[in-house]
Amino acid sequence: MTSIFTDSGQILEDFAERMDVCCPMCHRRACVMRISADEKELLPGGGSLRFHRTFSVWKFSCLHCGSTRLWQGSVQRRGGPYDWYFRFSLWLQTPCCGEILWAFNEDHVRFLEQYVLAKQRMKFHEEGWVRNGTLASRLPIWIKRAKNREEVVKGILRLKKLQEKS
Repeated sequence: MTSIFTDSGQILEDFAERMDVCCPMCHRRACVMRISADEKELLPGGGSLRFHRTFSVWKFSCLHCGSTRLWQGSVQRRGGPYDWYFRFSLWLQTPCCGEILWAFNEDHVRFLEQYVLAKQRMKFHEEGWVRNGTLASRLPIWIKRAKNREEVVKGILRLKKLQEKS
């Protein structure tokens, strides 16, 4: 059991570069990920000024059935056990404590495991102030409660078993 968890300042977006999802066509493990090429939108400004906004292109792909889609929108729909772009169900999710325990990918599961197993949790400090926007600080209270630790650990083990399935 990990004795100390030190919040490194990671935020949920740090784990969202690749999201493992359930393919809506074949119901097997697929992936939503950012494509390296960014698209820029030129916006008219006052007078001769111009502003650029960058939107990432996201791709859904399933290696099992070959299904693919591109997302080039500007609005993300965050929160819950689905990807932010296509709204496909996350592959890594399981019932836990009357809620849904979910993760985007293996790194996210590893983070949750380190947090939950820690006997002591150190908050993120930067230049003398505590940052309240980190993933650790924003985890749901039911994951943080000591009385739920055993059930959450079992949920994490179920997520790890799902990682092995494809």
